[in-house]
Amino acid sequence: VTYNGVAMTSAIAQAGGTMNSSIWYLVAPATGSNNVVVTWGGAMTSVTAIAETYTGVDQTTPIPVGGTASASGTSTEAAVTLAAGVGSGDRVVDSVAVESTTAPTVGTGQTEQGNVTINTIRAAGSYELATGASVVMSWTNANVQWAITCMAINPIAYTKTTATTIGMTGTPSAQFVAGDVIRINSELCLVVTVPTSPDVE
Repeated sequence: VTYNGVAMTSAIAQAGGTMNSSIWYLVAPATGSNNVVVTWGGAMTSVTAIAETYTGVDQTTPIPVGGTASASGTSTEAAVTLAAGVGSGDRVVDSVAVESTTAPTVGTGQTEQGNVTINTIRAAGSYELATGASVVMSWTNANVQWAITCMAINPIAYTKTTATTIGMTGTPSAQFVAGDVIRINSELCLVVTVPTSPDVE
């Protein structure tokens, strides 16, 4: 699988009977309208693909350790549990392949990203924001063969700093602008801009 001619990395793959599901990824892809090209080494009867893009992903470790899972079977529910490598607030994405022309129904708490069919194969994808240490990704379908894969996406880490109260002498000036250097209790400070509603904890 390539994007804009650049090879993507296989995160997880699962075969179940004649069904196959896999998730591929590429860190820091080129911007703009570019092609995703999927190439198979042998003959395939039916193939579908869904492409998604995300921002705010950790560029060094995009997938947390243990952050993938897969399953397959024949039943009315395609489901997989990601019980490791996921934390509260992480985004978990999935890909499911179902041997049916009827669209599967996305599980509770998941947001459907795509649901397509070709011949007798149905493929769908979704995401869910984790609220704990495990996530169940599921789809309801007819009693047929299915294969499902899922992957956690590691968000960019941030550093929380402790707020410090600084006593200020004199009369604050309304004329301060970004880049000015001012003196607060004999300490030189650089004036920076702050959002009207900054995100702080």
